Amino acid sequence: MAKAKRTFVVVSHTHWDREWYSPFEEFRARLVRTMDGLLELLDRDPEYRHFVLDGQTVPLDDYLEIRPDRRADIERLVRDGRLVIGPNYMLADEFLIGGEAHIRNLMTGIRSARKYGGPMMVGYSPDAFGHIMHLPAVLRGFGIDSVLIWRGVGDNVSTSEFRWRAPDGSEVLVLHFPHGYGGLETLPEDREALLKSIENMRSRVEPYATTEYCLVPNGTDHMAAHDGLPRFIKAANEVLEDAELVHGDYPMYVDLVKRALGDRQNELQVVEGEFRNSKRSNVLAGVLSTRIWTKQRYQHCEDLLARYAEPAAAWTHMLRTASLPARPEVSKPALSGVEGERAPQAACQRTASDKGLLRNAWRQLLQNGPHDSVTGCSVDSVYVDVGARFNHAEQAAEAVTFESQRFIAELASPPGDTCVAVFNPENGPRTDFCTLRLPVPEGREPHDLIDANGRCIDVQVIERGHHSPRDGRERIVVGFVAPDVPGYGYKVMRVEYVEREERSGNKEQGEQGTRNREPGPIENEFFRVSADRTAGTLTVEDKTTGASYAGLNRFVDGVLPAGVR
Repeated sequence: MAKAKRTFVVVSHTHWDREWYSPFEEFRARLVRTMDGLLELLDRDPEYRHFVLDGQTVPLDDYLEIRPDRRADIERLVRDGRLVIGPNYMLADEFLIGGEAHIRNLMTGIRSARKYGGPMMVGYSPDAFGHIMHLPAVLRGFGIDSVLIWRGVGDNVSTSEFRWRAPDGSEVLVLHFPHGYGGLETLPEDREALLKSIENMRSRVEPYATTEYCLVPNGTDHMAAHDGLPRFIKAANEVLEDAELVHGDYPMYVDLVKRALGDRQNELQVVEGEFRNSKRSNVLAGVLSTRIWTKQRYQHCEDLLARYAEPAAAWTHMLRTASLPARPEVSKPALSGVEGERAPQAACQRTASDKGLLRNAWRQLLQNGPHDSVTGCSVDSVYVDVGARFNHAEQAAEAVTFESQRFIAELASPPGDTCVAVFNPENGPRTDFCTLRLPVPEGREPHDLIDANGRCIDVQVIERGHHSPRDGRERIVVGFVAPDVPGYGYKVMRVEYVEREERSGNKEQGEQGTRNREPGPIENEFFRVSADRTAGTLTVEDKTTGASYAGLNRFVDGVLPAGVR
């Protein structure tokens, strides 16, 4: 049988690091120039058929903030399949963002790409510093059954096509870049140089092919489109006898490979686990510990959004739309500053606002997820921007969490009382120390908290001198131990106030029974610690030796005597 003619699918692209050896705004200036030139080329030359914008949509958002007048042109080119975008929002470091961030990255990227005209439904992670074992499952969850990757694949894989299986059994077809996503960086017009370039290209990709199709990426980091590519392809096809070059994109290449493999796709090698091998490509393992604060803050912000702000906002939405109409007596417009909080229209507006705030916070966080941002391998000036984005995401998440919890607390509190609500985000009951800021009516102070069962919880004043910017009233910070707060729930306690003199006198004289008793000792099997209220010191008794150490915790502010060091 005659051997099938070799087809090289040339995919034009640029790999766009949003920030790296220069900060974001410097790269954006370069992006604007690159996109201006690309759009002009695509409109000028119909033979330039496709350009892949690195499998992400955030470059379009960045560009259109500067050139909003080009949106219609971009949408037209995306719809025509000439500008290929998505499915990612950004190209993440897979190991240093959380599982929820992986989902939000694809969710945000696909939604964004649909608004521009439609996403490329092929997984794309060309430069991540290794790949997590669960990526096939994440992709399959979005209906994506193929992915293009590079770094981390070891020499146990000898083909550019193989199957990758996640721990849950999900599989995707992998199209591996054996030598990276760069290729055909120069397009010589001289016949001899052209033949040499094609020969070099064939020697690099043909040995790995399982079908008559080979992928030839045309592009590299921050490279503009080659306007001479159609001429190069035409000249190459005039001199090649056993092969041809076609200008395509990644979805086209995936479809060609799938059709060529047919039932043989099930015979491809199956690989399981993560890809962290540096033998064929450097996975830059050092980024796991570089600028460790970026990893810590990323996890903190992701937890704050996914485990606090969004659940609290969803809970509040359910209360607004379900419980409030049935409980008009507890409607409190002061919760949100919106008159008629119970009205369905107002409830929907508040929910829409929360969703908008949280989506923007996720975008701020995701913009810190690329493989040159959260990894800590960029220049110092980049991390000024990274820190600001963390701040923005954190501030929005905390604001939504606070407002949502305040709404729930107001509904759960008896009308007319000053109450405290303690929320427990864990899955079981919890007793723990809490602090909060309480208003101080003139001449009065918080004395203790009373829970629904009548149990009295002592409060301790920790800070004074705070004043509300709204009404100028004094606020004090108190501490208390909240007992037995149910898992994924809350406990409401009423604040009991007394006259300031009464509180002082009662505490000093031990009146009011056990509610104002002198503090007793604390102890375990090793030590017993008691307090001397007059001296403000502690005495520690060692139960194993019988030794006693008095006068501890005493601070003296003054000049040391001569000779004392």
